Amino acid sequence: MECEQKFDGIVGRSAPTRQMTTAILKIAPHDFSVLIHGESGTGKELVARSIRSNSKRLNGPFVPVNCGAIPDGLLEAQLFGHQRGSFTGASTDRPGLFEVANGGTIFLDEIGEMPLSMQVKLLRALQERVVVRVGSTKPTSIDVRVIAATNRNLGGMISAGLFRQDLYYRISTLEIEVPPLRERREDIPVLAEHFLEKFRQQGDPVRNIRIDQGALELLSRYDWPGNVRELENVISRLIVHAQGLIINPADVKTAIGANLSKPERDLSDAALDREIKLELPVSILEFSGRETMATYLRRVKLELLQTAIAQYPDRTAVAERLGLAEDTIRKQLRHLRQPAAATKQ
Repeated sequence: MECEQKFDGIVGRSAPTRQMTTAILKIAPHDFSVLIHGESGTGKELVARSIRSNSKRLNGPFVPVNCGAIPDGLLEAQLFGHQRGSFTGASTDRPGLFEVANGGTIFLDEIGEMPLSMQVKLLRALQERVVVRVGSTKPTSIDVRVIAATNRNLGGMISAGLFRQDLYYRISTLEIEVPPLRERREDIPVLAEHFLEKFRQQGDPVRNIRIDQGALELLSRYDWPGNVRELENVISRLIVHAQGLIINPADVKTAIGANLSKPERDLSDAALDREIKLELPVSILEFSGRETMATYLRRVKLELLQTAIAQYPDRTAVAERLGLAEDTIRKQLRHLRQPAAATKQ
């Protein structure tokens, strides 16, 4: 597929996917930092790789870092490197990932999980374009484009004192949102066939297996809370457990019901009724001592939008339920996710 060749595995032809790939092409040539917003499993790293692939740093390294997967005590040494003897186990000098990425791109995934103490050091490195290895005082210059990603509301974290506003401004010169799979249902059959072909190429036992239309329709009606990652997982299980060489709706129901932490979902039309009750989070009723009336109302609006998006089958249903235009919802999300100070005139 053409989009695979240009966009590092981003597959789809829906309007939200086309809008996202258009944004990638606009953002990529400019050597500014980028902040990618998106739920877990939506493919934020694919977006980061696609930005790099369409940038002048195409031939430089791409170094992904999951900030939430590295213990706090090791994160500094991983990012900035360390000198021999600087801590127990540091038997040799070792460059950090910023040095490894020099001349290319570093992808800081789940940056919202980074502790405040490390945020200060990261900010200094980005501002001064130097890193200092743990156990050293010698700065090392770096030439790196930073792409960060998060599935958290950094604006709310800033209000709660959990994320530095100055770091937010440093990493969010450009921003892009990755839509959840439930908002681009048109892509689900294409993605399912894409993953099926991927697994076909990995071995003879699945070479002739295919998915019938009824199964594809059923996959398209499911909400996919785990997004594209969950869909890939389900396709792999369907290949293993399907009753024959044709995956049918019964196989899909079995796979979804057996492999989710939640009970099997009702995939009938009634279950997707757009007038289902909107279950609001308890946090909407809480008025934190750190909040002003303005920040409280801002947070409530954001939580209401995010909750509706999570509970309704698509953005059209959200728009109908809240009485807003779909474009207004997208603009409101972009506006409300920014720290309050950033939107003052």
